[in-house]
Amino acid sequence: MARTDDANYTDTVQLCQDGKYRWVFEMSLYKNPTILFLLLKIFAWIGFGIWLFTILLQGCDAVDSKDFWAMAWADTKVFLIVIAGLLLLCAMGYYLYALIMGGKYCVLFEMDDKGIMHKQMPEQVKKAQLIGAITALAGVKGGSVTATAPITSVVVSGTNLGEVAFTAKVDGTGDAINPTSHDANGASFTGLNVEAGHSLTVYRGGVVWFTITAQDSSGDLEG
Repeated sequence: MARTDDANYTDTVQLCQDGKYRWVFEMSLYKNPTILFLLLKIFAWIGFGIWLFTILLQGCDAVDSKDFWAMAWADTKVFLIVIAGLLLLCAMGYYLYALIMGGKYCVLFEMDDKGIMHKQMPEQVKKAQLIGAITALAGVKGGSVTATAPITSVVVSGTNLGEVAFTAKVDGTGDAINPTSHDANGASFTGLNVEAGHSLTVYRGGVVWFTITAQDSSGDLEG
């Protein structure tokens, strides 16, 4: 899939070793207010529904049409003020959320024969880092791949992996790093910080499974 604009695009879909297709979607929460407009419409329609329900109830209680219109107008003014306040709070909440997320909405998509699943990434996870993790999954077993620095997380996926021991080492030396999570579907290493010029070696059962070498965004390795 090709890039479509500056605020909303996806990258090439990759087929990983576990048989799943993965790709990353990233959107600027400031330049592309699609989510904000959706929230505003939802709150506006909710407010309209409550207003309409109230007006219909008053229509049953009104003595004559003049009385009905007077009560309807009085309630309408109140509802307009309340809805305007709710929309303002909604917009403020959206931009607070955008600030917390670093101005980006980043999602990792996974697709297999069971369907498509998406996972929203936390603020500190950047699109380049996710692509690096996907590249590692798509690499050849026992081989070596590269990813954009810094490498902060690596995911190993598969089936019946609950009894398999996974560890990792930076540059293949030093203390072993244990997975932050591990179950039958694989293991995840998070909280990493592998800078350009360094590598992360992942071991499966004590045997080298693959190595990820970090490089800068230009594709150069830095010592």
